[in-house]
Amino acid sequence: MTTRFNEEEDCVPPLFRPFTRESLAAIEGRIAEETARRTAQLESDTYIAPHHVDTLKPDPMLEAGLPLPRALQREFPPELIATPIEDLDKYYENKMVSP
Repeated sequence: MTTRFNEEEDCVPPLFRPFTRESLAAIEGRIAEETARRTAQLESDTYIAPHHVDTLKPDPMLEAGLPLPRALQREFPPELIATPIEDLDKYYENKMVSP
């Protein structure tokens, strides 16, 4: 018998995912969408007040070079050790960064 909890758990994507060519393509797609949205916004007559603009900032706990927070260390799958992974910080979801 499948419980509702197990069904919801199956729908949740894993927190740690390997960084693949598809990951890069997804980032490039989000950047293109953001650029198109901003271009359309500039060309339109609609004014967006600055306080309505997203002000997402990088999470200092997930800064490059720092160890993972303890809560995340317990969840990190051993098979991904020494494997590039997708960024956990939502701030970088539509940004290209290099090491």
